[in-house]
Amino acid sequence: MFSVCLGLLGISVNHGLWTLWYETSAAHLQASKSHLGSRQSNGVAEDDEPADELPPDFQILPVYQKILEEPLPPMEIFSPFKAEEGEIGVVITKMDTRLRKNHTYRAFMEETRELLVYVLNEIKIRKTLQGQLLQREKEMMGLIEHYKRDPRVTKVLMLADHWRANNEQSEERVQSLLQEIQSITADFKLLESKMFTMQKRQEKLEAQIHKNKTCEHEKEVLEEHILSKEKAMIVMGVHVDQLTTALTDMTTETAQKEQEFKAKLDAAPDRHAARVAALTRELEVMSLEKDYKVQEARDLHEHVNGLIVENSRTSDRVKLLTTSVKQMKAQVRSMEARHRIVMTKNKVLARQLDVNNAVAKTAELEIRSFVTQNSLLQKRVQDLTTQMKAENNRYTSALRTVSLLDIENKKLKEEVTETKYANRNLQKNIDELEKFSRQNEFQAANCARLHQKENQKVKEMQRKVTVSARHIRAALHNINIMGQELDKNADMLRVLDIDLLRCQAENDKSHSTITHLYRVLDTKENLIRLQVKENDALVISKNRMVESLRSCFNSKNKLQNEVSRVHSVKTALEDAAYTQKFMLEFVQSERDGALRNRKQSDEAVVILQRKQIARIAQITRANEKCSLLRVQLDTVHRQLTVQKKEVHSLHQALKMAEGVIKGLGNSYKTLLMQRDMFGSRILQQNNEAEISRIKLETMMNVMDNGHMCYRDRCNDIKVLKKEIQNLRRKIKALEHTESLCHDLRTEVAYLSKGIVLEMNKRAAIERCKMPKPHRNRELQ
Repeated sequence: MFSVCLGLLGISVNHGLWTLWYETSAAHLQASKSHLGSRQSNGVAEDDEPADELPPDFQILPVYQKILEEPLPPMEIFSPFKAEEGEIGVVITKMDTRLRKNHTYRAFMEETRELLVYVLNEIKIRKTLQGQLLQREKEMMGLIEHYKRDPRVTKVLMLADHWRANNEQSEERVQSLLQEIQSITADFKLLESKMFTMQKRQEKLEAQIHKNKTCEHEKEVLEEHILSKEKAMIVMGVHVDQLTTALTDMTTETAQKEQEFKAKLDAAPDRHAARVAALTRELEVMSLEKDYKVQEARDLHEHVNGLIVENSRTSDRVKLLTTSVKQMKAQVRSMEARHRIVMTKNKVLARQLDVNNAVAKTAELEIRSFVTQNSLLQKRVQDLTTQMKAENNRYTSALRTVSLLDIENKKLKEEVTETKYANRNLQKNIDELEKFSRQNEFQAANCARLHQKENQKVKEMQRKVTVSARHIRAALHNINIMGQELDKNADMLRVLDIDLLRCQAENDKSHSTITHLYRVLDTKENLIRLQVKENDALVISKNRMVESLRSCFNSKNKLQNEVSRVHSVKTALEDAAYTQKFMLEFVQSERDGALRNRKQSDEAVVILQRKQIARIAQITRANEKCSLLRVQLDTVHRQLTVQKKEVHSLHQALKMAEGVIKGLGNSYKTLLMQRDMFGSRILQQNNEAEISRIKLETMMNVMDNGHMCYRDRCNDIKVLKKEIQNLRRKIKALEHTESLCHDLRTEVAYLSKGIVLEMNKRAAIERCKMPKPHRNRELQ
């Protein structure tokens, strides 16, 4: 616009300069004409005067430079109105060459006249261009006001503002959700670390529990062994008592038999010699048996001492086991406390799972809201497509009107050619007027009539041209409006694409968060499964304890069988004790020690029985705790089933959400395809609109050129009419004055030369301006 304003300022300045120069030159021409008239009245011919010739060194360039002071701007700014001769400098150089060929004052005047005509034509062209520029500026301002007042544009702007506000709100919601998800992920990471530490602690506790179970098993085995040995000690004490009684009996019997034998020997030593030998033999045998029995008693004593030592060792082991059991109880209490902590943490995790489920539900609701927003976007895109179709229909109707206007312009061109032929006929009539001066009146009347008819036709043509120009401008206005609306629709489609991309990115983010939640739920499921496995391991350990108790009961039955076998041995020993009563004295000394050991063993047995009762009470407590653990396991299993159901429902909801997301992706792809199709169509329509605009501009330029040519010719006709009237007056004056015939002939000759020059000028102007319609025809 700045460059256009500068051009208009230059045009206005040059116009003022050229008007001044034209006035001065017109005054100079009038003075020269009056000078010629005075000289012709005196009867002097111009061709014979040498003073009219210009000097040989005369040049026209400095004269015009002094007159102009500032050169005209180049005609490249107005390319459609540029003459074949180029700029004014080229025209001046050509005029300078012509003046050098014929150095006469008349040639100088003719050349100045040609230059003035050329300059006036350029000034008219520039005025018309200035008027067209002003009209276009007014049209643009009207378009801008119409654009501002258009309700569609206001609606579109309101929608854009609404969409921006919604997008800002959705972005704020997404950011808040992301912050919540980040906090939840941080909490989950802390919980995972805590669960990992708890798992390690549980593993350590399980190892300790396993060690305690092995210690308890060893303790039970030792207790069973102690019980078996105590029973054996009781049996051995009973056996020792029986042996002592048998030895006492045998000693008494042997003493009696010895006394009887001594008495018999004293009574009858001869008779009983054989019997004495036999008895001595029996005594030796009995002594040998006694020695054997003494050795067996010593072996039994040593065995009893070994049992006492083993009992002492077992008591030490029992003490160690009691301490280990106390430690196990403390560990079990700590395990119970930790188990309570774990249960509380599981409750906290369950609450967090509920919170996560609520978050997932909110995410689902947001996804549904996004789906509704996408459906609304689809509806709006459909509305825009309908508007585009309506605008395309309008555009096609405008193109049809433009085609009709082109047809009318062709008709107008044909009529213009007809007017050109009529003008040529007029020129022929003017030539005939020069030949036949007497018939000029009749021909002038006929020419006036024809000229009136032609003026009427020209007026009709001008009306048609103005109507067609108005239609063309309206079409151009509609095309420009359509182009702007298409650009707006393209911008709207771009904005919608950006909104769809943002929605897709938000859906991807929500999908990633949901996948992360699924992973967290899977980790929790794995932790719960590990807890279930631990509970199963506890149940298995309990079953093993029950099996160990059953094995103890079986070992008890085996010990009872061994006791029955010992009773059978006891009967055999009783039979042998009756034969070995003489061993009582030796055994009585050992019986006191055995009794002492028996009392100690009885006290130890009582203590062990008490400990066994306490252990039975502990076992009952452990059974109660196992029952409580079973109840807790049942509750945990129920919770697991509920959580599994919830996880399954969440999986189904996620699958549904994934299906919805896939559907949205497919719909987004279809929207992109439609957008590409609409964009290609819009580009094609824009290209067609630009082509039609260029064609209309060329047509307008051609029409403006035709108007200018037609106006110039009308002006020339008016000038010729004035000259014809002057000639008629001169003819009337010549009829009255015969003495001035020679001067009139000379003037007629000069006028004929002027007419020839004007004809040549018209031919040159036609040659300069006729090729432009041909070029435009080639462009069409």
